[in-house]
Amino acid sequence: MYSTANYSLYEIVYGFNPLTPLDLIHLLVDEMVSLDGTKKAQVVEDLHAKIRQQIEKKNKQYAHKANRGRKLVRFKPSYWVWVHMRKERFLKQRRSKLMP
Repeated sequence: MYSTANYSLYEIVYGFNPLTPLDLIHLLVDEMVSLDGTKKAQVVEDLHAKIRQQIEKKNKQYAHKANRGRKLVRFKPSYWVWVHMRKERFLKQRRSKLMP
């Protein structure tokens, strides 16, 4: 099971979830072996829509947990801020005793 989508990856791609490799030989589910390609495409599109909604819901939950004690700060153009830049961002200006 894919934890975010609550479906297995095989089910997301192909529309059904085989329990064993032998299940691939005899596909008895009527919707999945239908000769009507449009019906199969509609089933897979509906499945993908449900999965997309589930992923968006999980992303909101993760964002809520990650931002739980943070204070929302909105800056305006007239505000002065102090920006800390790390040395790793300016590799050409970095000096070392090992430089030639």
